[in-house]
Amino acid sequence: MTEQKPRTRDAWLLELREVFGGRAVRWATPVGDYDGRERTLDVFNADPRDQLILLKRFSAVRAEIEASPDVAGPVVVIFHTTSETARLHRGIYITDDQIAGLAALVLDRPERLPPPPPDTSEGSWRLAIATDCHLALSPFSPILSDDANHQLRERARERLADLLRQMQDLP
Repeated sequence: MTEQKPRTRDAWLLELREVFGGRAVRWATPVGDYDGRERTLDVFNADPRDQLILLKRFSAVRAEIEASPDVAGPVVVIFHTTSETARLHRGIYITDDQIAGLAALVLDRPERLPPPPPDTSEGSWRLAIATDCHLALSPFSPILSDDANHQLRERARERLADLLRQMQDLP
């Protein structure tokens, strides 16, 4: 029987997304110097009325995460409200349902998409959107590092959030 390797910080993110009710989560890159800054977890779209429930759900996995070698200590949880998430964290505000809706538009109603950027064909534009939808919603690739997977997913979500904003500005 092979011994299971402990999870890395980024490998925990998928499970933590479920623990926090599907909300976007990430290991923070905090500003300032405080004990635990390297173990700070950002949780987005978490309004005050939900935060105690979310912390209670987190307590079920907290000890295991804090004991993992990549975390090695108490986790600091910072909640960002829905309004602050929308204002300050553009790529994180897009929901999985919105991404699925964009993917459906690419396939079924491409005329509702904004025009492609200059020097980009309609087909290439649709393929790029479909690829971002896939990257934003699919499980992590086993051939990439956890960090590379996380960066790909975040960039895809940011591009899709920008696309949604463009669509809202269309007449």
